Amino acid sequence: MSKSWLNEGTVIYQVFVDRFSTGVLERDLKLANKTSNNWMGGNLKGIINRLNHIEKFSNTIYISPIFLSSNYHGYSVENHFKIDPHFGSAKDLKKLVDECHKRNIKVILDFVPNHVSFKNPIFLDAQRNRSSKYFNWFIFKKWPKEYLCFLDVKELPKLNLENEEAANYIISAAKYWVLKFDIDGYRLDHSIGPPLRFWRKFKKEMKELKKDFVLIGEHGNALGWYFDACFKKDHIETLWFIRDLPNNVRRKIESLIDKSDLFSIIELNDILMKYTQDIFDGCIDFTFMDLSYAIASNKLTMKEFEILLEKHYKKFSKGFNLITSLSNHDRGRFLSYFGKKKLIDFSILQFSISQPTLIYYGEEIGLKGKGTFEKAREFMSWNEKHWNKDIFMHYRRLFIKKLSN
Repeated sequence: MSKSWLNEGTVIYQVFVDRFSTGVLERDLKLANKTSNNWMGGNLKGIINRLNHIEKFSNTIYISPIFLSSNYHGYSVENHFKIDPHFGSAKDLKKLVDECHKRNIKVILDFVPNHVSFKNPIFLDAQRNRSSKYFNWFIFKKWPKEYLCFLDVKELPKLNLENEEAANYIISAAKYWVLKFDIDGYRLDHSIGPPLRFWRKFKKEMKELKKDFVLIGEHGNALGWYFDACFKKDHIETLWFIRDLPNNVRRKIESLIDKSDLFSIIELNDILMKYTQDIFDGCIDFTFMDLSYAIASNKLTMKEFEILLEKHYKKFSKGFNLITSLSNHDRGRFLSYFGKKKLIDFSILQFSISQPTLIYYGEEIGLKGKGTFEKAREFMSWNEKHWNKDIFMHYRRLFIKKLSN
C-alpha cells in the first residue's frame, strides 16, 4: 500500500449538503433541526461560509453527491457531469475546493458509480428504444420494465459496468471532477455493486491521473446489526463485486448474506472489505460502528468488544485505512440512541484508535436525529445558544489531541 495523505491523523467532517447551510443565516435558523423527504436548501455556498466552523474539528471534508439529481440526497444521478443547481454552480465548487486547500483541508466527493436515476436520459433512452446505444448499459430482465437496480429500488437502475462503454463513461466522469476542480478523493457509494474488474481499471486510471488521489469504499452493510438490517438473497445478483471473488469466498458470503445477527454481519463486512485492500485506500468501517452500537446497548462486555475489535484489525494490512464513525446519514446519530455520556465515552475511544476518524455534521454540537434516512438528516443548527457546549468543547479537544499525536 503506497503512502497516502489519508492516515491515522485524518479527521473527516461529513457534510450532507442539502441539510448543512443555505448560506443565509436567517434561512438556516428557520430550518434548524427540521427534516424532510424533499429539498431544504443547503448548498455549496453554505459550506464555504461555514469553513471556519469545519476546520475547528477536521482536516478533511467529505461532501454528499452534488451531481444533477432527482432527489435532495444526490444519490439519484441524472447527469454525472453536472452540478445540481439546488447545490450551486461549478464556480461555487471551485471556490469551495480552493478555500479548503488554502486551509490545508482535503476535499472528498461522494461518487455514485453503480446506478443512475430512472429519470436519467441515458436510462430513458434505453428503456424506450431497444436499438438505443445505451441499451446494453443496463441489464433488462424483461424489457422495458424489469431490470437490475440498486438492491430492489426500481428508481435506481443498475449500470452494467461490464460494458466497456458504460465503464468508460463512469471513469471519465470521475476524472472530470479531478481535472476541473482538483478534488482529493472519492467516497465510493455502494462499492460492492460494481464488479471487481471495474474497480481495478478505475483505480489504475484515477491514480495515473493524480497519484495521491484517495479512494474510500462503502463496502459492507451500511445499516447493519442495530437496525436488524441485512442483504437479501435476491440482492446477490446486483452485488457484482462478489461474483469476481474466489468460489469458496463467494460461497461463504452467500451463507452470511441474509443473516442479521451481529457476528454474521461483521464477518460479512470484514470479508468484503478484505478483498478491496489492493484497490481502495480504505473503507468506511461498519464493523467498528456495529461493535460500538453493540456494547453501547449492552449486548457486549468491554472485554468482548476489545477482543472482537483486535481480531477485526488483524485481518487487514498495515496502511489500509478503516475509517471509524459513530453516526451517518443512513443510521442516525449515536447521541440520540445512547445519550450524552456514552457519546463522550465512545468518541474518546473513536479518536484514540490509530485510524482515520469521521464526524457526521452536527455531531460536534449535539445535533439529534433518532432513526434512519430522513430522521438522520435534520438541518444543522447555527444558533449557538442551542448548541451543547460540553460536546462542542469535547470534540474540539479530541481533534487538537489527534493532531498532536
